[in-house]
Amino acid sequence: MAKHEYLKVSVDINDLDKVPSLIHDTLKEWWDTSYLYDLNPDEMIPEVVEQWKTKHINTNSMKEAIQKIKDANVPDGIKIKLVIELLTSDGFLKLEDDINDVLLFRPYSTQSKTNKFKKLPYEHGHHDYRTFIKEEPISHELSLDTYIYDPVEHKFESLEIIDQETLIDEGVSSELINNFYSFHQRLMETTSKKIKVWTAQPEKRINEWNKQGFIPKNSYLTDNIKRAEYYFNPEEHDIIVFYRVPENQLIMTSDAFGAKEYITLNDVKIE
Repeated sequence: MAKHEYLKVSVDINDLDKVPSLIHDTLKEWWDTSYLYDLNPDEMIPEVVEQWKTKHINTNSMKEAIQKIKDANVPDGIKIKLVIELLTSDGFLKLEDDINDVLLFRPYSTQSKTNKFKKLPYEHGHHDYRTFIKEEPISHELSLDTYIYDPVEHKFESLEIIDQETLIDEGVSSELINNFYSFHQRLMETTSKKIKVWTAQPEKRINEWNKQGFIPKNSYLTDNIKRAEYYFNPEEHDIIVFYRVPENQLIMTSDAFGAKEYITLNDVKIE
């Protein structure tokens, strides 16, 4: 495979007018190293760009998806980008029927991150050096999830939301994490409808939950009892219990192995 094995264009949803020129420039750079090197790019690339404009960019699905994102009220510190993959999984340029109106978006944290680095200044009169740490803010974009917009169902699907522990390790503030998760729930159009969920936890912890009257924030739950059994640990004196929890109080972290896995968005009252 040539050097551009994965050819993508990524642009802020507020700058979609830049997409055609980005596709053009990206293909122009790629062309001479690709399997299409013997074709005239000045003739073919404009045709490809026009296909993307017609079948992907200037579509009702795009307008609908962008409006849903805006209606979900994107928080300050979060940027949503449209991602366009120009090659098929086999590495061929997408043409005609390969270009569709299934849309891919990624939210990014634009919060600055502190970079810690060492300097070794010379100490006057000696031949040794002293080490100290200096903190400096740096530009840092962190991908938070991948969203697919289904033009048939007219809904977004979350593919890989990042868990809170990872976001904290990456230096994302608690306020921004909460704001992002709330935005995520609005975008997923979750409701207050209660769903049955299971969890495997030490019996002592379950008793604490029931006594205090709520399931704590960031607690693990699943909609499948067999998945809960997978996490069951007798050495921790686990028991498996179920609760009925409003769907909009849950963040789905996985949809695999025939089960959905969640963490609680906030403290959830036990009723």
